[in-house]
Amino acid sequence: MRDEIHAADWLGRNRSQQGFPQGLRTKYLRSQALREYVERVALDLIDIQIINIHIDKTQYQNPKPMQIIAWERLIQRFHNFLEREIVDGEILPAHGMIFPDRGNEMLIRRILRKMRAYNPVPSQFGPPRQVLTTQIVDDPIMRNSSESYFIQIADVSSHLLYRKIYPKGSLRRYNVDRLFDLLRPRLLLAASRYDPMRMGIVHIKR
Repeated sequence: MRDEIHAADWLGRNRSQQGFPQGLRTKYLRSQALREYVERVALDLIDIQIINIHIDKTQYQNPKPMQIIAWERLIQRFHNFLEREIVDGEILPAHGMIFPDRGNEMLIRRILRKMRAYNPVPSQFGPPRQVLTTQIVDDPIMRNSSESYFIQIADVSSHLLYRKIYPKGSLRRYNVDRLFDLLRPRLLLAASRYDPMRMGIVHIKR
């Protein structure tokens, strides 16, 4: 209950003498623990929906920094979800807040404030339209990931997506490249209609 789940560390090299408890001393045991963790998230936390943003660094040509693009797309999808929240068969717009992991607080705050006042979104039917992210209230509130189970879920989800799209040979023996698939019941599929994997992943190439 006290230890932070950090997928990149759990799936790194074996570190039997660096703080892992007895039941997690090998990479195999940690991969199995991650599988059980993901299964519990997918089956038990039925009110959670996960939005995923993927940037292909090898094809990215936008002059805007990748981190800004990623946050803009994530904030936009979160706003869209809140704006179209369905309760008992009716669309009832909701409000939400953002609680990021610590770091880049000023950058995220600046992006969100700008998108509340100026946020042109391309339209296939004509010129860009303004979609102000007014459903997201207040500035982001930073949290330490070690103190937030939700941020740890986001960390695990993003790292397992990374391992699915860019599988590592040494981890395939533990089926790590398939663990993200277990999260499908919790993915916000409406976040992207163009995901070839049909998992709602927002792919950014340029």
